[in-house]
Amino acid sequence: MSAHTQLRLPPYAKSLLIGLCVGVVGGTLLLLLSALLIYKMSLPLGAVTPMAIAAMGVGGLFGGVAVGLSAKQKGLLLGVVCGTLLYLILLVAGLSRGGIAPAYAAIKWAVITVCSAAGSVWGVNRR
Repeated sequence: MSAHTQLRLPPYAKSLLIGLCVGVVGGTLLLLLSALLIYKMSLPLGAVTPMAIAAMGVGGLFGGVAVGLSAKQKGLLLGVVCGTLLYLILLVAGLSRGGIAPAYAAIKWAVITVCSAAGSVWGVNRR
């Protein structure tokens, strides 16, 4: 085996990793901003879940745009995959701290995946 052996990634793996990183960082920053707004404006605790879902939806949009700009093709498919992977990361984090409600889990998956798919289509079609 030579010392110059390269790791061969499946097609679009690099684009998906870029999208996941952008989505996770963007979603985390928006979640922190949401927490700051809830604290500073003394919003009711009922606003936490909708703001968290919206923040992760926008994070999914950012990740989708990054996937679309990086891959330059297959926007819808890559966006759905990126959104689902972002959701799975969020699901594992939620399960590690306790249980999650199935209805909220389905809503979170739908919002993140649709936003990521839309962002990816937008990223592919951006000129």
